[in-house]
Amino acid sequence: MRFAATQKLLTYLLALVAVAPVLISGEVSVVVAVAFGVLALGGWWLEPPLTAERRFRRIVLGLVIGLLALQVARAAAGAPVARMGLEYAVLLLGIKLASRGGAGDYQQIVILGFLHVIGGTIATFELSFAVAFAAFVLLSAPVLALAHLRNEMERRFRHDDRPEGRRALERLLASKRVVSPRFVLGTGLLSLPVLVITALLFLGFPRFGLGFLGRLPGGVSMGGFTEEVRIGDLDETRREETVVLRLDPFGGESRPPVLRLKLRGAAFDTYEDDTWTKSGEQDWVRLPRNGHDYPITTTMVAQDTIGFEVLLEPLEPPYLFVPAGTGLIRTFPVGKQGLVKVRKLEGNPLSMIRYDDDAKVGIRYRVYLTDIGRRHVVPQLQTSADPAAAPPPTDRYLQLPPGTEGLALLARELAGEGTPAARARNLAANLKEQYGYADRIAPGDEVGDGATPIDRFLFSRRNGTCEHFSTALTLMLRAEGIPARMATGFASADWNPIGEYYAVRARSAHAWSEALIDDEWVVLDATPPNPRAGPRSEPSTFALLLDAIRMRWHRNVVGYDISSQMEVVEQLRKLWSKPTGGVGWPSIPRWAIWAAVGGVLVIAIAIVLIRRRLGRPRLRERERRPPSRSAVEATALYQLLERRLDRLGLARPATRTPEEHAAAVGRLDQSVAAPTRLITDRYHQVRFGGERFAAGEIDRLEGEIGRLQRSSP
Repeated sequence: MRFAATQKLLTYLLALVAVAPVLISGEVSVVVAVAFGVLALGGWWLEPPLTAERRFRRIVLGLVIGLLALQVARAAAGAPVARMGLEYAVLLLGIKLASRGGAGDYQQIVILGFLHVIGGTIATFELSFAVAFAAFVLLSAPVLALAHLRNEMERRFRHDDRPEGRRALERLLASKRVVSPRFVLGTGLLSLPVLVITALLFLGFPRFGLGFLGRLPGGVSMGGFTEEVRIGDLDETRREETVVLRLDPFGGESRPPVLRLKLRGAAFDTYEDDTWTKSGEQDWVRLPRNGHDYPITTTMVAQDTIGFEVLLEPLEPPYLFVPAGTGLIRTFPVGKQGLVKVRKLEGNPLSMIRYDDDAKVGIRYRVYLTDIGRRHVVPQLQTSADPAAAPPPTDRYLQLPPGTEGLALLARELAGEGTPAARARNLAANLKEQYGYADRIAPGDEVGDGATPIDRFLFSRRNGTCEHFSTALTLMLRAEGIPARMATGFASADWNPIGEYYAVRARSAHAWSEALIDDEWVVLDATPPNPRAGPRSEPSTFALLLDAIRMRWHRNVVGYDISSQMEVVEQLRKLWSKPTGGVGWPSIPRWAIWAAVGGVLVIAIAIVLIRRRLGRPRLRERERRPPSRSAVEATALYQLLERRLDRLGLARPATRTPEEHAAAVGRLDQSVAAPTRLITDRYHQVRFGGERFAAGEIDRLEGEIGRLQRSSP
């Protein structure tokens, strides 16, 4: 392995793994990412002496200052300061890769890489950051070791401007004898204790918050969960395979491959111009709580209640997704400003729930389905500070847009006679039976003679997406005098057998109706199955494994907070105080714990002793191996030179290397400089370079030593 090539390769790898989380986080512009790629690629071919020239350095300095001024100007114009800093750091790393010259540049690349690792903690919290962090730590030790070796090489030849000195440095940089694969692997393994110490610090260090600076602004926005929904907004969402939340079930035994449920996120009560909006969007109030529990109904939570622990990815707006029939929501505490605080939940008159997400890391919470037999019921949240206050008026749930006379006549026909509950069920059943599902409605299909999309859906096309069915059913319920609204969320979840949880993907986005019947909001879904869906495609084992790892990463690393630390301490306390076993722990006697610790120590000591015992014979064998004849002759020749220089008053100090002494002799007396340099070079070439003396060369060099005389005493 050539020294220079190895150093360049490892340094590039370190820089790339450090900057990768920032580049893929989406927090830097595409222009900056492309510029970094161009600089890094061009820098691979730029080498000294070009990068060491003064003109080249001036250009680089001007570029650095110009980019800094540009980013400062953009920040002053209103651009996010953190994002401008990240982009400047990315460009600075690219410039440094393109202007590598000496050991100092390589050391600066390591420092910039470390800054990017810090930036990665701000820009992303995905699993890719964990991989990049581990790779950076493993690469940092060999890269720093190579930079130190290069610095020592350059220090020795720094004052030697002669061609021989430059050639000696070039030979060292091109040498295959300086570093080896064993050296790189050994120095890389030195980083393993750093990873272990980092993990211990992560587990034990007090968790006072959700991050030092928090994530940069901006969560994932999905169609159907924003401030308004147009018919067709969920089309693109239903083509996404991204996992948006995960459900870890507790209680109950059945684990079907596909879980059918209504995970409610947003609700809409005003329909106009083919768009659903929310009235009273600002009427959010703090939900009443008991500790970390938010009771949604008055039903008490039983010990055997089934439910889910939910891990929700950061979305914008930060709505909480809960299944119908939820009676209690339990949040996990967070640390803020050094204190353990409750995660705040707020509700509005549409029975929507949102949470505070300053750091944009999502939320982990539990939902308890207390009303086991009534999971189709959406509880009415208490959104008034006065518990005795009257419920909000329902007039807005009966409003119809103009031009719905035909829809009202059709609703009268499909609803039939009976109670409001019976007519509502008839409307949903008849729509599902008499109309078909369409994968997607092309924009051109909605262009007509002024008719609305719902009119064309009901009276001409007779097929549509879930937004068509839910909108039509909601308006028909209102035409029948039944208060109704439209809700959006997710309708199914896929079981992950590796991680043992349900994954809810974006393609499960769905819309349905909710009707106020007998003072309860009841879920009604008129959307029929998709006849073209075919058999459901199963994710590959690798995809399931990768998502399971992501689940553990988000729960145990991203979501690791003061409450998680308290859980770990409590489990360890139970393990120690109850050696006969406890909840979730096997029965382990205390003596067995001490025996295991002692056994590990004995094995470790034995391994060390065996390695030393096996290594000593090899060391003694190397020590007994006699040096080659040429090496002996070279050593004797240099010793003869040292004795002659000593008599001339030019003795070599013990702290000075032969190369440094030859340079010093040349500065003191030019008449002695050339022979001293020649003999010193031949000594290095034969003693360490594997060369041999030519016939008669030793006699000639000894004669040169004998003729050495100083030009002045």
